[in-house]
Amino acid sequence: MKLNIKKLFFITAITVTACVLASGAIKAITTEPEKTPQITASEETEPQNTYVLTQKHGRIVAYIKGVEIPYIETTTAVNSLPYDVQEKLKKGIEFNSLSDLKALMNEYCS
Repeated sequence: MKLNIKKLFFITAITVTACVLASGAIKAITTEPEKTPQITASEETEPQNTYVLTQKHGRIVAYIKGVEIPYIETTTAVNSLPYDVQEKLKKGIEFNSLSDLKALMNEYCS
């Protein structure tokens, strides 16, 4: 019995190719396509956090609600602001938008 190496190599190559193609086809049939999450324009630019503008050690500070570490600290003294603003800062002013928070901080700190 004589072994033909070329014939054996050819049959092995055909078998391996068929297995690779079959596994790819089975995977395509049995797996669900990945779903792309729908993101709105506002979600792309800023995370959905609640921000709190308040005071710490007599200075204006902003926090992300629920986080104890200040998100933004300023050097602006609270006592340099009108009394009604000081009272609002004692209670904390909440914002759902980072741009709104920064706009008011610019107003208070300028």
